[in-house]
Amino acid sequence: MAAPGDLRWPKQGRISYVASVLWGILPLEGSGEQRWEHDGEGFRVRQVVGGLGREIVQESAGRIMRGQPIIDGFRETRTNGRSAQALIDQANGSILQIRGEERRERKVEGAILDLVTLPHMLAAVGAQIDAVEFNAIGGFWVERVVVANEGEVEIELPLGRVMARRFHAETRQGQYKIDIWISRDWRGAPLRIRVDDQREGLRVDMRATEIELDGQIVASTPVPDRLRE
Repeated sequence: MAAPGDLRWPKQGRISYVASVLWGILPLEGSGEQRWEHDGEGFRVRQVVGGLGREIVQESAGRIMRGQPIIDGFRETRTNGRSAQALIDQANGSILQIRGEERRERKVEGAILDLVTLPHMLAAVGAQIDAVEFNAIGGFWVERVVVANEGEVEIELPLGRVMARRFHAETRQGQYKIDIWISRDWRGAPLRIRVDDQREGLRVDMRATEIELDGQIVASTPVPDRLRE
């Protein structure tokens, strides 16, 4: 099984996305980007999505143990000032969440993962799983999430038509849903990420326009003939 920390997970990566964003009843055409880096021992992942001056930044950091990413911290920052962070003690199943003056401590059983690191975990396990359940952190909430492997499909992206493995995840209450399409050809890169967050009235659909792995651009949106010199 390929896993983070070996050659399957590039040590550095950047994916640019075009994003359709719906905040409440306000639809926006925006953009997104995910960047990550690791040295085989520790990792960082950063994802940004937004449009028209509204932005959500999510950051995760942790260690790589036995080929798996183990998160130690997560932070979410929004342009409206609502920011939150979480400090995670995986060994004791403890999560300390902080948002302004609010502090909340949760005790959970089982693995803890944030939804920014999730695509890279799924790239590692690939076809090895049918379904898996874990404790997910997102913003200022923690809930059990079930992930289902829906198999390989062909999808249409600005990059063209490509094959990808689709995973669907949602909380037990169904208030947060995420679909992730993992690349078959570009070392597990997350090609499309679609989020439906009913708590926040937020829907996001990010589709890859450019993929950079270990400093090399391996895929980019073709330039229309009318724009070529």
